[in-house]
Amino acid sequence: MREALAARAGTRATYTATFVRFGLKPSPRGQPKTTLLFINVVDAQGASVTDHLWFKLSAAFARLGLRENDVVNFKARSMSYEKGYQGDRNETDFSGMETDYKLGFPTDVRIVHRGGVIPADSDHRCHAEGCTVPTPPRMLMCSVHWAIVPKAMQGAVWDHYRPGQEVDKRPSQEWHEAADAAIAFVAAKEGQRFTQAHRSLRRRMESAQADLFGGKPPQTHIEVKADHIADLIGSVLGEADPLAQNVHSGEGG
Repeated sequence: MREALAARAGTRATYTATFVRFGLKPSPRGQPKTTLLFINVVDAQGASVTDHLWFKLSAAFARLGLRENDVVNFKARSMSYEKGYQGDRNETDFSGMETDYKLGFPTDVRIVHRGGVIPADSDHRCHAEGCTVPTPPRMLMCSVHWAIVPKAMQGAVWDHYRPGQEVDKRPSQEWHEAADAAIAFVAAKEGQRFTQAHRSLRRRMESAQADLFGGKPPQTHIEVKADHIADLIGSVLGEADPLAQNVHSGEGG
């Protein structure tokens, strides 16, 4: 149990914590919820209250454009909650449950120190369609757009990331494909149709297949590949993918 927070139960106070990363919390109703992990949580006097805590991604946090190691100041209420396996609605044995304490309802959130500092001469921007927010060169997107990307797609981008690729400008083909899939997903969620990411995917498929066929590859072969990409995006969205219609018709090619 977080005893320092238990002693403050029901009170609202000011705290400071260091942002680490985004996460996803499964939801029984719809899409998973984006969360934020903070560590080294201290009160206004610098006393530690917990080694870590999670918050939901609220509009206030989203506006900050959080980066790894940013130090954030906020007000929050210490409150109890039940943790452990809660079973389904038909179960009556809750012996695995226990009471713990957390901080809730954060307000007045602000960054007091930028840990993930962007070099002053950097011209790197978020790769989401139409976004111009400055981001560290090794990051694909700003924190707001990255939070939209499903965990599996985020993992694919980092799995194919090679330290230093942002310096020598030689990311792998696999990284490009994972990055384009993430960019296309965000574009779809924001209501954009056939995006630059889709065009980039198609150009690379055409180039690779041209090498195989010694010239322009058969159009049907391209469409099968494009259909597969659209289907993957649609399956992640969990709904009919409006982009698929564009791919099928060849729109935007």
